[in-house]
Amino acid sequence: MFLHFLHPIQLLHLSLFLHLLLHHLYSSSSIFSTPPFLYLLHPPLPPTSPPLLFSFTTLSSSTTSTFSTLFTSSTFSYTTSTPLPPSSPPHHPFLFSTFSTLYFLHLHPSFSSFTTLSSSTTATFSTPTGVITASGRAGGAVTSLPVLQRDSMMAAQVCFRGNCLFLQVFSRYVRCFSSSVSVGQIQSRSEMDLHTPPHTHTHTHPLIPFSRSTIGTFFQERPVLRNPFTHDALLRGYLRRHLPLQEVQKELLEFGERVVNEIDDLGRQCEQNPPRLQPYDAWGRRVDRIITCEAWTRLKHISAQEGLVAAGYERRLGEWSRVYQMSKLYLYAPSAGLYTCPLAMTDGAAKVIESLGMPVREVFERLTTRDEKKFWTSGQWMTERKGGSDVANGTETVAHPQEDGSYRLHGFKWFTSATDADITLTLARITDHYGNTIPGSVGVSLFCAEVWDSEGRTNGVEIQRLKEKLGTRQMPTAELLLDGMKAQLLSEKGRGVASIANMLTLTRIHNTVSAVAAMRRIIQLGTEYSTKRSVFGKLLKDHPLHVQTLSRLEVETRAAFLLMIEVCRLFGREENGAATERETHLLRLLTPVAKLYTGKQAVAVVSEGLECFGGQGYIEDTGLPALLRDAQVLSIWEGTTNVLSLDVLRSISKSSGRVLQAFFSDVKERLCAAGPAVSPAVQSLSSSLSGLTRFIQTAESRPPESLQLSARDLAYSIARIYMGALLVEHASWEGASHPDVYAALRWCEQDMCPVVSGR
Repeated sequence: MFLHFLHPIQLLHLSLFLHLLLHHLYSSSSIFSTPPFLYLLHPPLPPTSPPLLFSFTTLSSSTTSTFSTLFTSSTFSYTTSTPLPPSSPPHHPFLFSTFSTLYFLHLHPSFSSFTTLSSSTTATFSTPTGVITASGRAGGAVTSLPVLQRDSMMAAQVCFRGNCLFLQVFSRYVRCFSSSVSVGQIQSRSEMDLHTPPHTHTHTHPLIPFSRSTIGTFFQERPVLRNPFTHDALLRGYLRRHLPLQEVQKELLEFGERVVNEIDDLGRQCEQNPPRLQPYDAWGRRVDRIITCEAWTRLKHISAQEGLVAAGYERRLGEWSRVYQMSKLYLYAPSAGLYTCPLAMTDGAAKVIESLGMPVREVFERLTTRDEKKFWTSGQWMTERKGGSDVANGTETVAHPQEDGSYRLHGFKWFTSATDADITLTLARITDHYGNTIPGSVGVSLFCAEVWDSEGRTNGVEIQRLKEKLGTRQMPTAELLLDGMKAQLLSEKGRGVASIANMLTLTRIHNTVSAVAAMRRIIQLGTEYSTKRSVFGKLLKDHPLHVQTLSRLEVETRAAFLLMIEVCRLFGREENGAATERETHLLRLLTPVAKLYTGKQAVAVVSEGLECFGGQGYIEDTGLPALLRDAQVLSIWEGTTNVLSLDVLRSISKSSGRVLQAFFSDVKERLCAAGPAVSPAVQSLSSSLSGLTRFIQTAESRPPESLQLSARDLAYSIARIYMGALLVEHASWEGASHPDVYAALRWCEQDMCPVVSGR
């Protein structure tokens, strides 16, 4: 009767001592191949909480169980007819095991029960709510299922798992625990928190697992983001094919881990804590302060540390530096909370400054540094009320010359992304002594201005409001009144539109990277989820139709990736002076083509990808809908699909068709080097190429308006044919895999030339 004489505090001390001693024996002794003692120790309940299940169970067939303590030779016995004294304080439950017997003990001031599980196929469990009996056989199933028994405090049922029957107890309060036993040995033991508050009324729902005491035992495992570099076979294959992989693999591998372990969470924080505007302080003074979350600032620092802009200008890998830089941005974009937008504009601004001969060298150095304390980001304040892409005729902002050589800008900027940037490039019309300006593009010049002064106040800028947007909510986008903003002339007078050509090329490449990255991310998560979600008795990955859907998305994404990375390669060669004339023409043609086509692909692929998650794809808490909302802007930024389709026509016209000649010769060269495994794709591409050639020949005799009607279909045809050629080429190299070949064949089964078919 040793336990009867223990004070509750002494019993708690004893419990803790047993806990430590048994853990020591189990973890340090080599005598036992299995632990001789098992224990189950619960934290004390609040004084007002009712007790958990109080039962006493042994595997022996006798009616008495003896518990030998670790401290004395005394024994402690109970029988079914020996209740505890009413005055006994509540105790904590214990689970003891010897080599042959299991004891499961719960003590309560007014009740104890004794249940035996013999070697027969029937088990009977006595509980405060009644007797539960279940039958089964070794290696078989339960032949009689018990009815759930419950009262207002707890419930119990017998469950079957493997070759054992076990009693599962559900408490309305704080804890649910279960013990699984078979004859002579312990099979399993589990414990879980319910996190459900107690209620005072009696339950009437017949299914205890879904009463207020618990919310059920099944929870869908969420998809886990894996290292985006190691889980992208196409990226690794491309780099292995073109670059000395050892030079970049370690860096990209480590960066991929940082994306998973740090950056992805920061991006979610930016989504959950969007920027806000504080126009005035508490005393009514105008402050125009944009307040962003700490995660947004942290992403800026990471961008500098990782050289996400600097890598393009350090040129450590020569003509491949842009491929390396964009590969990092491709891994970064889906997790970065849209911080890729200020990086795109910063990269574009640095490129403009470099191409103009470094008129503001200090600004360039800050835009391209890896020092997070010195790193600046740049905005692009081009869009005004009268025009978006038509900046030549839409610019109304005026620039008044000052005696010190600077200018004061006055105007209204309608759409400014990443308004919290450190500097900005903007367009304005220079006035003469009489305040007159020159209309059209010849009157527009490019300026550079710091946004904030040393005390954090705006430089002649009033922030009118932040835009409410469908997506890109992580990033501040504002309407701005320029009221005497001090700026420096960056371009030659009247050469503003021409000066931003390099900027547009680079920001469109960034847009393409973000589009392809969004597609890759939804496929990675969807594929991961298919290994965890079971429907109709099997995992999603085992449903052929589901796999087919993912496969089609994969083909789209592979085609988009190869087009994206090829444009990056061409851009890197051009700025390093290594591009041939054909490559220069290809870059001019493919930049708008890649941007417009992948922008459309991203919306379609991400939307389809959300369906792979069922209803969870529609729930904001998962973070998945943000991928679709943010993808919607990718067909609008840096020129809509129609604007860029017309830009394709403009590139053909201005080059007198040489960009198309470069396109045809490049595609034919790639097809000639194709392997036999992709011969059906080669035949399809050759046929489509012939059809496109005939269309171009007949289009020369058509009026310009007629050709404009075909501009979008023409751009799509160029995109699909070139993507097909890139897929065929990649599937033909010596390191190609079966998915590489499959993607090339499946891509070329579609209508490759919609400008001819009209579909």
